[in-house]
Amino acid sequence: MLPLFFPIFQLLILNMLKSLILENNISEIRRLHRSVIRFAEQNRLGKELIADIRLVMEEIFSNIVQYGFEDEGRHHIAVDMEYRGGELILSVVDDGKPFNPLQASAPELDKPFEERCPGGMGIFMVTRLMDQLEYRMEGGKNILKMKKTAPPGAP
Repeated sequence: MLPLFFPIFQLLILNMLKSLILENNISEIRRLHRSVIRFAEQNRLGKELIADIRLVMEEIFSNIVQYGFEDEGRHHIAVDMEYRGGELILSVVDDGKPFNPLQASAPELDKPFEERCPGGMGIFMVTRLMDQLEYRMEGGKNILKMKKTAPPGAP
């Protein structure tokens, strides 16, 4: 027999972790946004942090959809959002072309906008909004893990 507090404990664990499987279709971004907001609200993350998470996840997801696959076939993109001990951990896994965002060229911010090479600003924003990024290719899958210190209720 489970103790009476088990359902509450189970609910707390579920709030700390959210997993989602998305298709490689840009329309899935709405479902991603809803899941990010629900996860962040359940974990009492602040509005500013929610906006940052949405921007980061939208950028990573849309890059994978737009550039990650060489075919028009259906692919899945796995997203995990975890919050524990004041740390937010976002993981994205896809079976697209190998791409390490940590090796992406930095945008030429010292040049006027019209003289810059296109691209690179999204990944640059992600590196600025998150505290730590880790990338690895394993079993034919790109695995990107992003971390950010985020005390409960932080703005």
